Amino acid sequence: MKQYLIFLALTFISGSCFSQAKTKTNGHIKFEISSYNLLFTKVEINEKQYTALIDFGDFAQIQISTSLIEDLGLKTEKSDIIMTDINGNEYALEKGIIPQLKVGENTEKDITFFSAMNEIDAVSKQVGTEFQVVLGFGYFKSKDFKIDFVDNSIEFIKPKVENSDFSAPINIDYGYLISEFKSGANESIKLLFDTGTPISKIDLNLLKLDLKDSTVNFQNAEFPSKSLEIKSSNQKITLNMENNDISELEPLGVVGIYGVNDMIGKVFIYNPLEKVMRIKTTGNKVYKK
Repeated sequence: MKQYLIFLALTFISGSCFSQAKTKTNGHIKFEISSYNLLFTKVEINEKQYTALIDFGDFAQIQISTSLIEDLGLKTEKSDIIMTDINGNEYALEKGIIPQLKVGENTEKDITFFSAMNEIDAVSKQVGTEFQVVLGFGYFKSKDFKIDFVDNSIEFIKPKVENSDFSAPINIDYGYLISEFKSGANESIKLLFDTGTPISKIDLNLLKLDLKDSTVNFQNAEFPSKSLEIKSSNQKITLNMENNDISELEPLGVVGIYGVNDMIGKVFIYNPLEKVMRIKTTGNKVYKK
């Protein structure tokens, strides 16, 4: 989604629109990973099934496409959220109410949705998967969950903590999931954890480290990348990241994005109360040295 919705004003992110009461959510969500390295699942709106992108880089609980708004006959109005596109043009998101939303085994009523004119429709064409809905981090952020990239599922539970787990402190104050790690050189590194970014990204203009060259495979082609080693106690994980300009995210304090290529083969346990995320590794490598 980042090609279209570039940056959200931080003054609004910290506002009341993002505060959520802790809700009890049961069950789990199964998802598929597309050839574009994106996560898709099925949701029901007003008892009809639609395809949804799971995008932790989206602040909202849910966004729906312009065409779906028309099909469902939903009313919208301009919100107070101002977005900026890649050309620097500002515009307000539309918002409305979905009478009923079912995700996995959980059903909720009167959910606020947002929409950017024709954005989802355009991104669908770009990524090669037709979808009408985006489940953003706002849907998940107040819930305990485990996102499993071995079984391709999200389970809404509070798993038993194991001392051997790789753990990292998190910050969700801006409406996004930001994790803090230590580099091999013991420098603090903050990364945006984003299921809507197919390949991890690092901005070497923001992080002055000499990283090893590597390659990353995406859609049957290899691209140059950098290897970043992050650690927790005596554990290490190597991320395989493209060097990209992400300066628009600098106000969040991040120097990179933890993308889907580095999530595959791992299990992530999220605890909003303790403000920590734990990572279980399976030994699967998705990078080449």
